[in-house]
Amino acid sequence: MAPTTPFNPPSPDLSGKPHVPEWVPPPPTKETHNFAEFHSVDLSLLDSPDPKVQEDLVQKVKEAIREDGFLFLENYGVSLEQLHRQFAIAQYLFRNFSDEEKQRLLFHPEKRGTWEGYKHPYGFKMSSISRERGTPDFYEQFNFYPPEWADHNLWPKVILPFADEIEAFATYLTTSVNRRLLTLFSRVLELPDDYLWENVQSKGSPSGEGYFRHALYSPVDDATIKAGKGMRMLGHNDFGTTTLLFSVPISCLQIWGTDEQWHYVPYKLGALVINIGETLEIVSGDIGYLFAGIAGIGLLYAIFLLPELRGRSLEEVDELFEKPRFRWGWQFKGVVTTGVGAQIANLESHKAAAAVHPDVETGKDSDVAHNVVEVEDQKY
Repeated sequence: MAPTTPFNPPSPDLSGKPHVPEWVPPPPTKETHNFAEFHSVDLSLLDSPDPKVQEDLVQKVKEAIREDGFLFLENYGVSLEQLHRQFAIAQYLFRNFSDEEKQRLLFHPEKRGTWEGYKHPYGFKMSSISRERGTPDFYEQFNFYPPEWADHNLWPKVILPFADEIEAFATYLTTSVNRRLLTLFSRVLELPDDYLWENVQSKGSPSGEGYFRHALYSPVDDATIKAGKGMRMLGHNDFGTTTLLFSVPISCLQIWGTDEQWHYVPYKLGALVINIGETLEIVSGDIGYLFAGIAGIGLLYAIFLLPELRGRSLEEVDELFEKPRFRWGWQFKGVVTTGVGAQIANLESHKAAAAVHPDVETGKDSDVAHNVVEVEDQKY
């Protein structure tokens, strides 16, 4: 694959851009008790001309998927100065975001099904997920979904002068960083390099069908800490293919470990914290509420390891799960079943063909049914 091009953002000094104070990182958390230990992946090694280096990189990613569901990503093409510029813009937003603008852009989760727009620093009421204010959670955010990328009227006016920088940054994260990450995942799954990018990754905006977020966590008061029993946000799993979080000095993100304990995510300067994609909540019901590591591995299992079930009878599905040899999910499509399920499916195909072609003579139904199956296969 072609060598990676580093991020080259628009200039922050273009005419019309107001001055943005630099983001000054707070002192890193000194406490190290109960911290998680993640694999750290150097994404620049994907450009190595040495096949052994690339093979070792894929192996490390495979171990991270199996053991954690999270990993650190370093040397992904964005410099520390460029990253801190984005932090400064986000800080500038929340320091200058007027109450009038917040109300104009207030999110509407009960109507849109997303957190598109501005989320106030309050939780949800127990009765429903809506824009109505619940108890304070001291967590504000502005979310850029496809509608925001398409219409700058949906942006806070205060950051419109920096739209070129924000869009360039989000685009690079999606089309370069995430694309290379999906290349690694494709290799882990023994697929062509661009398989996940071409067949799974959404497109059409700087963040695809996903979102880009500016978030501000403010200090929590004692009453909120007591009410939440020390937990600021309840455990959850992300539904997207991948979640890219930037490591920050104050450690607050936790993951649920295989030891059934919460562990803090440590700070790694300039690194991305990658949460391996989790649609497990959707495809596996209650199991989807497991911690991120299991949920991340579960996503790969749900998409790639479960047999392809389209066109199979229930009895054939049972037989597919009983097959002793390991297969990736897409490899099940060509598996021929031979048990009672196959016999029932064949009988049902004969009946369907006879219903469609009542003049078909006995003994020729199988030919008609076979042709129908071939036509169906060509659709996928």
